[in-house]
Amino acid sequence: MRDRLTMDDDARTRRRDRYAVIGERNRIAEMGARRVMWRDLAVSALMCMVWCLAGLALIGMALHVIGEVGWVWFWGGLLIGNGGIILTLARLYRRGTDRGDW
Repeated sequence: MRDRLTMDDDARTRRRDRYAVIGERNRIAEMGARRVMWRDLAVSALMCMVWCLAGLALIGMALHVIGEVGWVWFWGGLLIGNGGIILTLARLYRRGTDRGDW
């Protein structure tokens, strides 16, 4: 008499094939999610560089302007450069937590 707890070879093969399909689907989904994460990181890094260059340009302009207006350019450059980077990184973190990256 055959034991009810043992599977025949056909059932094992079907289960193995089913798990292989599920594993492949999960692998493809993970690759897509990682691609989105790395693309978002690259765009955010590029935006941080843009904000840094914008701030440096304003600070550089402050070197060519005399008087109180030069200080306005200088502090504006600090605000634009640092504020833009901070906001870019905060938005990156928020998008990452919404997606479940970290």
